[in-house]
Amino acid sequence: MPLPTVDQFIPLGVGAGQSGGGRIPGGTGLIVLAGVIQLLGFAIPVVTFTGETYGFQWTYGGFSLHSPGLLEWVFYLPALGIGALFAVFLPTQFLRPSVLIVIGAAPLVILYQHPEIQARFLERMPSFGWSVGKASALKGITLLALAIAAAIISTHAPKAVVVGAGLVAAVPAVVYLGVPLDSEFPGGFAWKSRFAELMSTQPVETAWSEVTGHYMLLAAFGIDLVAIGLAALLCLLAFRNAGYRAGRWVGWCVAISLITTVLVIVGRAIAPLHDVMFEVEVFVCELALTLKMLLATLSIFLLLPVAVIDLIGRAFGWRL
Repeated sequence: MPLPTVDQFIPLGVGAGQSGGGRIPGGTGLIVLAGVIQLLGFAIPVVTFTGETYGFQWTYGGFSLHSPGLLEWVFYLPALGIGALFAVFLPTQFLRPSVLIVIGAAPLVILYQHPEIQARFLERMPSFGWSVGKASALKGITLLALAIAAAIISTHAPKAVVVGAGLVAAVPAVVYLGVPLDSEFPGGFAWKSRFAELMSTQPVETAWSEVTGHYMLLAAFGIDLVAIGLAALLCLLAFRNAGYRAGRWVGWCVAISLITTVLVIVGRAIAPLHDVMFEVEVFVCELALTLKMLLATLSIFLLLPVAVIDLIGRAFGWRL
């Protein structure tokens, strides 16, 4: 099947695909999603309780960088989300992904060089269900590889490229799920260190909130493993029918893996609710801050991969 020509692009810079009112290609949808996620992260207030009334503010509370200028502007304001949504309207074939790559990479460079950011991320990562260490890094590489492979499989890329992308993307997933590396990970498997951590927090009492929270964490962990395993399997089977809808399913598996983070956050938040001494106000304030941090930081880390996915779609043409 021939690749679509430039004059077949649908309006508003939606990207390569068939003309008319068909399905919106994946690149545009992901750009809008990443932009909306950051806008939501900015919109969720940091809740404070003064003893009688709740207060609301839109800075990041204890996550304050105390660093004025570009860094504070990039992180505190929904600059990335607004920039991403504006980029959707760029009509030139490769201008949009090029602009998105720049605005997606710039904050990562800025934030990585800031020591307080590094310290704060390490502090908050356990709340997002990520153990700090090699296992979390391997999981991040796995999800990135699967997302890129999903984009390639969903395009008109040559079959050899699709098969190669599927095989390469499956490698870190297979290592994460099934390769015993005793010298690198406790228990031999990358995922097992996370499982051991969860089981070490198993409640000794039968308080409803602790039990419910614990099982929510286990459910999130299980769903995460199944999603990654299914995505890897679909990538390995890409050689059987290159260009099949498997790419969309791989993308959904990656999304499900990321969404389990919300389940982890809620599970951790409700665990202490059974204690009569625990203040509900603390629960509300902590949950709001954690969700705000999740959406704000997730959108920052998503934008560069989304830009690469959009570039892939525009280079090969999406299968609508």
